[in-house]
Amino acid sequence: GQELTFELTDDANGNFRIGSCTGQLYVGKDGELDYASQSEYRIAVKICDDPSFFSPPAEPECITAQDILIEITNINDSPVFVASSSPENDNTFTISESAAAGSSDASSPPSLLAQTFDADGDVLSFTVKDSSELFSVDEASGRLKLKDSKSLDFEMRKLYDITVTVADPSGATASAPFTVSILDANDAPVFPPGVLLRAVAENSQAGVLVGSTIGAYDPDGSSVANTDWSLLSYSLLPSGDDDTDAIFEAVVSIGTTLCQIRVKTGDSLDFEVIGQYSLTLRVADAGGLHSDASLKISVENVNEAPVLSAPQGVTIVIDEHSKVLTNVGPALSSECCLSDPDNINVADAQSFSFEVDLSTTQGNLIMIASQSGQLHVAGDIDFESIPQQVFSLTITVSDNGNPVLSHTLTGLEVSVLNVNEAPELTKDQVFTLNENFVEFADEAGVFIRPNVGKIAWTDPDDVGTG
Repeated sequence: GQELTFELTDDANGNFRIGSCTGQLYVGKDGELDYASQSEYRIAVKICDDPSFFSPPAEPECITAQDILIEITNINDSPVFVASSSPENDNTFTISESAAAGSSDASSPPSLLAQTFDADGDVLSFTVKDSSELFSVDEASGRLKLKDSKSLDFEMRKLYDITVTVADPSGATASAPFTVSILDANDAPVFPPGVLLRAVAENSQAGVLVGSTIGAYDPDGSSVANTDWSLLSYSLLPSGDDDTDAIFEAVVSIGTTLCQIRVKTGDSLDFEVIGQYSLTLRVADAGGLHSDASLKISVENVNEAPVLSAPQGVTIVIDEHSKVLTNVGPALSSECCLSDPDNINVADAQSFSFEVDLSTTQGNLIMIASQSGQLHVAGDIDFESIPQQVFSLTITVSDNGNPVLSHTLTGLEVSVLNVNEAPELTKDQVFTLNENFVEFADEAGVFIRPNVGKIAWTDPDDVGTG
């Protein structure tokens, strides 16, 4: 048979070629077929026979076939990563250490969707491979996000290397390496865990330090970019009716970032009234973040001296010549005379001992019971022999605290009352009288008898003789 020759009179802009002897169509050398860009082409083919087959030879006969349709079959295209308008940022994400778990709001660049392309227009999905297992991609926005329940710490780690894989629904994938750069953010300073405990002695004066310093930790430390974040200040929050914020204050210890609690108002700490204060201590940094801690300050009991005073509105008196051990006035250990701040709590009440200065007892005529403080007669008290008929006693009371403290009361007056006493005849009086005495009359005619003598007597109430 005759041999045919084939020629493309329209090769669709070079996208196709044809075998001249076989008529086999091929994709052209420069052809790039993309279903998404153009799904069909039309070409024209000229076919001629070989006239040399005949004798004598004849002119070749040709035919041209127009509008031959070539339909492009769609084949899935793999997604690819493409350069963005800022290629220097294409492989770097930045995300703040303060990013909330599950949120993509803090990440940059805005979206992986801008850095990937799928010729088929498929909806793409992303996965992240990183050894820290911190990150994922928000499918809707294409932005890098922090996984739920995860957190970042700039001070612990600043860079992460990850691999992002993009996939289309058919499973075609592409992968690219990325670096995640963590941005520093202000971190709130924190106190050590648990309740802070401090103690101070009662009756401490203003300015007295309450226990050791308290250190708050600021994760930002001395960050070069944000040195002000680590500048700390401390305060005590108002705590209610006990006005603890007026009693104590929190200051920064000189030359440090540590907190020192100190007494703000003197003479206001009384163990017997309030044994412990509950406060809230706040630390704040210069960036406006703060943390609170519970602070309990125990007031330590300090032995306080007892106070002895004369009974009010009572005159202490004793009859002269009262019997030995007769009580003189009320017991000085009773509420009328003795007080001690340490004895507000009955369960912890102290005991006391009393002592009288013997030089004020007019020769030990009045003594005192050491435990009860009861004065009593210890000798014969004579109204007429006591100067000014008053004892002016000096009495000291001591507690059993540590250290032992005492208080001395001077000038406790005990008045001696005068009691009527019977006169007494002088013993062994002897009088002589001559017998046969002569009775005679004086000038007035009154008979006078001779004197026998005068009776001698004494009366203690008169402090004299007769």
